[in-house]
Amino acid sequence: MNRIPRSLCAVSVAFLLASQANAQLSNGDFSSGLTSWTSYGDASAVSGSAFLTSAASNGSDDASAFNVSGSAPLEANIASGLEESSGLEIGALDISTSATAVEGSAISQTFSFASGLTQLSFNYNFFTNEGDNLDYAYFAINGTKVSFATVASATNASSSYAYETGVQNAVQVFTSSGTVTLTFGVVDINGFDVSSAVSIDNIGLTAIPEPSAFATLAGSLALGFVALRRRRSV
Repeated sequence: MNRIPRSLCAVSVAFLLASQANAQLSNGDFSSGLTSWTSYGDASAVSGSAFLTSAASNGSDDASAFNVSGSAPLEANIASGLEESSGLEIGALDISTSATAVEGSAISQTFSFASGLTQLSFNYNFFTNEGDNLDYAYFAINGTKVSFATVASATNASSSYAYETGVQNAVQVFTSSGTVTLTFGVVDINGFDVSSAVSIDNIGLTAIPEPSAFATLAGSLALGFVALRRRRSV
């Protein structure tokens, strides 16, 4: 009977557990609309992606209606507003004392995930009708905000908005704590008369083994290789 060396079994189990951690985030490709996500403001599933805007529900802030859900954006810098809905403190979306958040929209999901280093990856396209304002898109993990697209980065002509970044990929490594709240949002800065938006798709989370785990895996692989060589030489 052929037996698989225990060391190789351990390696297989370690990689299997790492891959299973990715399954804790639900509907990261939005194939089921916004199922498993909580939406705030103007958020909807559009063409297989989550689409968030800062556009008024009555179309009053642009020449055309850019709102996608019929719900108005969420006001910022108030209790239970955009920041607190994103798991952030009030004022956390401000850029400075002279560049403050006005309104925007977000989606959020809370789930369990293995503690330790984690890699977040996703695709996005940031759209804007702004000229020199400071609107931006962000994600937040357990109360920490990261801006990943701004008006300044939207330099391509767009068929829907004035400008867009084009589809981009973002990767961020963070330390997870077991229970993770992940939020994506878009926010108007200093005004709400012109809107911006962001599409989000293909969100993935991957556990990253600690350096000590890499050493253990490498040692197990080496032992497994030696065991196989010995078995073949018999």
